[in-house]
Amino acid sequence: MKKISILFGLIFLPLLSCEDEDFLDQVPKDTLTEFNFWTTTNDLEVFANGFYANLGGWTGHGGGPYWADNNSDNMVPVNADKRLSGQFTISDASGWNWGNIRSVNLFLQRSQEVIDANGGTNSEINHFIGEGYWFRAYYYFDMLQRFGGVPWIDQPLQPDSDELLFAAM
Repeated sequence: MKKISILFGLIFLPLLSCEDEDFLDQVPKDTLTEFNFWTTTNDLEVFANGFYANLGGWTGHGGGPYWADNNSDNMVPVNADKRLSGQFTISDASGWNWGNIRSVNLFLQRSQEVIDANGGTNSEINHFIGEGYWFRAYYYFDMLQRFGGVPWIDQPLQPDSDELLFAAM
């Protein structure tokens, strides 16, 4: 009986297998992936809307937009600013985070795919690309205020981007 079931399996198993070689290599239709996201101007809008959460405001600095004056002659801070008093070093750089700039660089790089998918540029695509450039400038300005000189990175960093990660400022 055991030999018959093995023989049965060997004969009929190939008949049950798929003929399509790419059957398991399909893009999921119920989730967003790199293969199905960067195709429409709506995708650019959705991704660009995520940048607005990082603008700060009342929740970003605790004291609202007026908190930026804390180290000027308009306000007297409770504690002396480490950077202004010369006690700040890059090793103390809490907040040395390139995530926002990487997101904008990814957005600007992938916007070319939307341009290609739509057969060229149009004013709506250019609008969102302009927003991307504005947010990258905003994020760099914020880092320059906090850390002084920072390296210019205009493409999404990858784990093997050593020449960009360790480049001179």
